[in-house]
Amino acid sequence: MDTLMDLYGLSSVELVRLLGRRIHEYRIASDLTQKEVAAQTGISILTIQKFEAGQSDNVTLRTFLQILKAIGRIQFIDDVVPDMPQSLYQLTSAGAIKQRIKHKKS
Repeated sequence: MDTLMDLYGLSSVELVRLLGRRIHEYRIASDLTQKEVAAQTGISILTIQKFEAGQSDNVTLRTFLQILKAIGRIQFIDDVVPDMPQSLYQLTSAGAIKQRIKHKKS
């Protein structure tokens, strides 16, 4: 398994290649063919093949999310960007959560 430090050392191209390989493994574990994923998502088989082979570095976020849904792994979004825990720093004096940060001009 890759450690966090190993991942930071990878280029974007290498990270996409790693992601494609992992998606391939999860698709196989989900007992789905590339053709079935293509049919469920409307994504071409060629796009799926290239992504899984690490030969496509321009897969859109929408395409990636469709593939996650098709292979039954959309919950991985919570691993990537979990809900932000509420902190006291984010609360206003009225008890509402701050929606933005505004710094005073110097």
